[in-house]
Amino acid sequence: MTRLRYVSSENSPQSIFPLREGECATCNFLSALFTRPGKLICAPVYTDSHSDLMDWAGIKERDTPAPVQQFVKLELTPPEKSADWLDVANWKEVVDEHEAPEWFDKAARFDAFEQMRGIITDAITDGDGRLTFGKLTILRSGAARVRGGRVTALGSSEVTALDSSKVTAFDSSEVTAFGSSKVTALDSSKVTAFGSSKVTAFGSSEVTARDSSKVSAWNSSEVTAWDSSKVSAWNSSKVTAFGSSEVTARGSSVTVIDERTTAAQ
Repeated sequence: MTRLRYVSSENSPQSIFPLREGECATCNFLSALFTRPGKLICAPVYTDSHSDLMDWAGIKERDTPAPVQQFVKLELTPPEKSADWLDVANWKEVVDEHEAPEWFDKAARFDAFEQMRGIITDAITDGDGRLTFGKLTILRSGAARVRGGRVTALGSSEVTALDSSKVTAFDSSEVTAFGSSKVTALDSSKVTAFGSSKVTAFGSSEVTARDSSKVSAWNSSEVTAWDSSKVSAWNSSKVTAFGSSEVTARGSSVTVIDERTTAAQ
């Protein structure tokens, strides 16, 4: 039985970009730590959290003035327009510190961000449909299948996400997600989600959710929910619900309950 709940738009968020579970609200892709000896610590497939990277590397912040810190927190953030992602010169350098240590001079800064630009450059590729494992990919075009990796799909790319993969889709990209994959869809992207996948849709994205998938839809996104899927809709999103799906509608969202389901409670 489909369950429908309508919530007033008074408290509707106007702008949200989803964070992965356990991720800090101030860390952005691409995040890294750079140590005084010149080592870059970065794990973009798994986290954008500086705290996670510190824990992984066994680094602790000292309760002392900044000049004696042995590392700095850095970010190389992508431009707002997805079309500008492919030129690393468009990415913004961010030193996420109130005060950088004295040893982090111009030469150290250049070295650190050059390594980070290299990570982005190596990730940009044209997909050939082959399966990849645990890899960061910025898909310029073509098709990719990823297991346990992280993909940003640009243009009209096609991605099949398996297991715990993470995908961000722009433009008219198409994503099929299985397992516990997490997908963020923007622009006119199309997503089909199976298993316990989680999808957040913006723009005019189209999402088809099956099994126990969870979808948050914004703007003019369209969602078709099957089985025991859960959908939260904002703005002017449109949701069609089947089976035992649960829908929470906000703003001017429209929900259509199929005749084969029981009337909403």
